[in-house]
Amino acid sequence: MAIQKKIKPLAWIFIVLPIMIASLVLIKDKPFVIDEPHHCKVIEEIVEHNITDKTFQRVTTFPGYHFVIGLLSHLFKNPSLSLVRSLSTIFSFLSVLVFHLIAKEIEPQKAATKTLQYFFFPFLFIFFFLVYTEAFSLLLVMLSFYFLTKGRYKTSGVFGLLSVLVRQDNIIWLGFFVLLIILEKGKLRLGKKQILSFLSEASIFIFSFGALVAFLFWNKSFVLSDPGAHPFSIHFANLFLFFLLHFFLFLPLNISHLPQLVKIIKRKPWIIFPMIIFFVFYIFAFKADHPYNQWTLDYFLRNRLLYYATRRDLVKTIFLYPLFTQSLPWL
Repeated sequence: MAIQKKIKPLAWIFIVLPIMIASLVLIKDKPFVIDEPHHCKVIEEIVEHNITDKTFQRVTTFPGYHFVIGLLSHLFKNPSLSLVRSLSTIFSFLSVLVFHLIAKEIEPQKAATKTLQYFFFPFLFIFFFLVYTEAFSLLLVMLSFYFLTKGRYKTSGVFGLLSVLVRQDNIIWLGFFVLLIILEKGKLRLGKKQILSFLSEASIFIFSFGALVAFLFWNKSFVLSDPGAHPFSIHFANLFLFFLLHFFLFLPLNISHLPQLVKIIKRKPWIIFPMIIFFVFYIFAFKADHPYNQWTLDYFLRNRLLYYATRRDLVKTIFLYPLFTQSLPWL
């Protein structure tokens, strides 16, 4: 019985590891997928010490991922696509491992299940084996969060800063982590001692915010290439798409919510008015007008879904029900 308890928490490794190895073997020698040529070209120029002004303009993200993969590839003298994909897969496995450590901190009895859910998450799984920044970026964000749960705020800040050097949008996670530090400290008081303590513990996070703002003023954009397609603005398409996909991923549960939604409206009829306001906002805000959303509708399922979901107001209205079911926990 004692042996069984020791083995069970690690059972996920015997599922994840063979699948990762098999998936890598199947894909490592396949042709480039979408943006892989751009990432690989940056890595190649880093390995060959052939860095020019155009090197980092090939991708929109900061080149933290490319430098790490490039330095490791340099050890093998041949940064082939299969090698770079293999290195990315190793970091992807490390992200699964760190996720498991975090899950054990939060809910130990369900850590293995949660880890498998993370690994098999449909929108992330394929990126584990490609030359993309997603999995490596998640690894650094989760390391930052892991050390945050341990109360090691400066170590957390270091990994948070490194994550921003891989993907600029990780700065949002750093803002969330700072909020967690404030909540952990019991709502930051205005006393001088408490404020100085907070500033010390969150110093690296604060430096990260300042550095990114300085980069924005210097570069006039958050991205390194194609700034016209990445303006500093607020869009809601991804948020609405997230709720829409969540509805279908948990379809039986969300269909069962319909009677509950009707009961809530009967019990609180005043809810109809904010629902109407939200409906008007939704109709005008749910757009897919970014140029990247118009390309290769026959290849990108996401683009095709956005195209059909936003082409007419009637279709938008049909897709509104999935959004309302997601609001039930707050009603």
